[in-house]
This record gives sequence, C-alpha cells and structure tokens, in this order.
Amino acid sequence: MRSRTAALAAALHSHYGIGDSDVVMICSPNHVDYPIIVWAVHSLGGIVTLSNPRFTKYEIAQQVRLTRANLFILHTSVIDTLSPELTQLGMSTSRIISFGGHNQYCSVEDLVGRAEHRKNTIKPFVKLGGDRIALLALSSGTTGTPKAVQLTHRGIIINILQMAAHIARSGNEGFAPGDLILHTLPFFHVAGFVLGLHLCLFLHMSVIITEQYDFLRMLEDVVRFDVTTLLLVPPQAITLCKHPATKYFPLDSVKMILMGAAPVPEELSRSVAATVPGARVGQVYGLTEVSCTLAMTVRKHSLPGSAGQLLPGIEARVVKLDGTLANSGERGELYIKTPSAALGYLDNVKGTDETFCNNWIRTGDEVLLTPDNELFVFDRVKDVIKVKGFQVAPAELEGHLLGHPVVLDVAIIGIPHQYSGQVPFAFVVLRETAKRRTHEDGDEDHQAAAELKSSILNHVSQRTASYKKISGIKFVDSIPKTPSGKVLRRALRATWEKERQKAKL
Repeated sequence: MRSRTAALAAALHSHYGIGDSDVVMICSPNHVDYPIIVWAVHSLGGIVTLSNPRFTKYEIAQQVRLTRANLFILHTSVIDTLSPELTQLGMSTSRIISFGGHNQYCSVEDLVGRAEHRKNTIKPFVKLGGDRIALLALSSGTTGTPKAVQLTHRGIIINILQMAAHIARSGNEGFAPGDLILHTLPFFHVAGFVLGLHLCLFLHMSVIITEQYDFLRMLEDVVRFDVTTLLLVPPQAITLCKHPATKYFPLDSVKMILMGAAPVPEELSRSVAATVPGARVGQVYGLTEVSCTLAMTVRKHSLPGSAGQLLPGIEARVVKLDGTLANSGERGELYIKTPSAALGYLDNVKGTDETFCNNWIRTGDEVLLTPDNELFVFDRVKDVIKVKGFQVAPAELEGHLLGHPVVLDVAIIGIPHQYSGQVPFAFVVLRETAKRRTHEDGDEDHQAAAELKSSILNHVSQRTASYKKISGIKFVDSIPKTPSGKVLRRALRATWEKERQKAKL
C-alpha cells in the first residue's frame, strides 16, 4: 500500500500538478484502492472531498461549488453520468480520472503503473498535521442546505486516539490486533472513513472491504472469514434480526456489533443481542463536526438504548430549552467541546457561528446524561433528518419543491420509519390554480390531487439521491410559522401524528 500510494502521489503531482491545498473529489463506492487515493493526495498537501456515488448531477454540482474541487476521480459506474455535468461547470475532461478503468479517461491503475519507477522522487509534504485541512466533508450543520465541514489532520487523528483509548479501557473486545471487521459503511461517510477504516487500521485489525452492501453476502463473509466485528447502521441491524436467512448462518465468531449513524431504539439493541447472543452489542454516536465520534458503547454493562460513554477529552453540557443547564437525568440539547472539532464550515460564517459557539459545538440533539455518564439520544433538536444514517436537509428538499410550478409554500419534517429511522414528509400549499383543479365544485377531486402529488414527487426525485425520497405529501392551506417567518415544525409533526392516529381508527 505504501508503494502504490507513493506511485500515485508522484503521478498526481507530475501529471496534474496536485500540491498544497488542492481539492480532489473522489466519487466512488468502496474499493481497496480508495484509501490509497486519499493518502496520495494528503502526502502532497492536498485536500479530499468524498462524494456519494448515488448523488445526482445537481448534488455533485453543488458539492463542486462548495468545495472548489479541481480534480475528479470518478468510479466507472458514475463517470459517464457526471462528466458532462463537470464540463458544464467549466471543468476540462483532462481533470477527470477514472476509478476502475474507462476507454476515454486515464485510470488510477494507469497512473500507478506509469509512476512506479518515479515513486521515490516525490518528497512527502512536510507541513502536514496541525490545523491544515485534510477533508471537506458534507454536512447539513444546524440548519439549511449542505455545508463543507473543514476537518483537519489534527482533529481526525485526535478522534482516532480518543476512540482507541476508550476501547482500550474496555478490554479491546472486538477491536484487538488481529480482529477482523467487515466494512459495510461507505467510505464517503465520515463514520466509514474515520472509524470503519482508519481506526481499525490504527488498531492493527484486518478490514474486509465490500463495494456495496448485500445482506446475504455479508452473512456469507462473516462465516467464511470468521469476522469478529460488525459496524452496522440501524436498517442493516433490523434486517439481521428479521431476515429468515439469518438463522442458517452460524455467527459465533462475532464478538462485537456496533450500531450508529442514526438513532438506535432500545428495542433494536435488545433484538440484535438476542439474534447474536455471543456478541457484545453497542452504539457509536457522533457527528461530522467533531471528525466522527463523541461516544461509544463498548463495555459489557451499558444500559440498553444507551449511546455509550463520552470519549476521553470531551467536555459536555446539556442545555434546556430555556437556556439553563440541565441537571443529571434531565433532557436538553447537547453541547460539546473537543480537541477533535472541525474548523467550521468553508466560506460560511453564518453557519459556523450558529453551530460553533465560543469553542462549544451545538449538536442539535436532545439527550440525557445519567449520573454514570451514560448518554441517551432521543431526538434531533435541529431540523436535519437522518435517513439510513445519511443527512437530509429539509431546506434542500423545500428548495426543490418550490421549483415546481404548482407549489406556493412548503415545509418538510422527518417522520419515524421502522427501516430507515426517519423519512421526509412534505406539507405543501398549492397555488390557487392548482387548488381549483383539486377541488372541483367545492369537493375534493382525489384523482387530480393524486396526479399533482405524483408530479411533485417526480420533480424532486429527479434532482436528489434516492435516500432523500419524500415519503408523502399533505396539501394544506398554510404553513404555520413564527412572526419572524420560521417554520413551526413541531406543529406540523403534531398534525402528522393526529392524522396517523385518525387513520388507525
């Protein structure tokens, strides 16, 4: 890996001029060479931004503008779709590299081969570390559309050391040298990149990399390779518990199952423990703005539903809605202070000031801390919706909805979903002409309403990744707002819950 990293770095420098603070976008599913690309860019003093291969061309364009990326390494599965969009943004096709081979573009493998004899001619960038930016990761922050979080080399390394120290205090169960983790999380997600990859390599574990998650393949690999550790998002854990095939695969080798990237109900933790009784079951909780992780459950006697204990070096306070500090056992919003904190959001002073407050980071999560330092996460104070562990900003979807010609006003809320954790739901105010179409002669025209909803949903789905799919629409006369114009999402959640209860009758 060192040799391939050095060769690729030499090629990126000599052929593309990559050096200090250049931003390289990687858009690819998991691949064994994925970390090699990252390390090659870092060794030249460059910055990486990791993109979801399920992003639409609109979302890719937004990320390019946010991060100012100037070199693009695209997997063959997305290159034909995304390269025309990049050229429309003014990028030359000569700045596109294929990941996996392509007739039109130079590939990562080609570059490694060409530069193998020159790999020792490029000296590593000597100013790494400190507050130099390593990764521009997308996050929705406290509110609004995606922002580019400036994660530093120092912050990522500190977070890895925090996790390693926390795990060591608990006996390294499932994270000891020689243990084997099956990597099901995508590298473009900060949890997969920092925890699933870099922490495990730092702890001298072996990592099985899967390009795409497949449940039955996962079970087969656990048995075939005697996997000791699984890192799952809640939907994967639900499948593990409910799929009829699970009982046919002996999972005795598994010593640790960690769940994270989205809230984990207590019932799910209990179900996973019953399904794999030989494994210790826990949670990992964090956010992009702290480089990955805030708390982990790795000890044997954590309370069911607990998100774990705060990592070493992290200070926390819980603030009630009235701004006063909560006592132990009281709910409130979690504020944290950690040396692994990001520098803020790139070119976004307002967003940075809203989330990074006098060295404290507002998590936007409603939590409870017990006297034994157990952390329980209940709900998101901020409006960002977490679907299968991925962040979905209501403002982004609202922007797309408002682009439809019949939509006058709109608000998005997150509603509970058994498989995905949460899914977006839309309240839509129609323009008068559209209202008349759905209420002929004063009575509701259900067919016309259904056609309009379908048209609106298709409009959004064409512009967003599949996990951002809006689960449903309710037409309303107005959106409840404060005098200052802020949407009262709690009122909308109450409306949705009332409708749900009525539907049960």
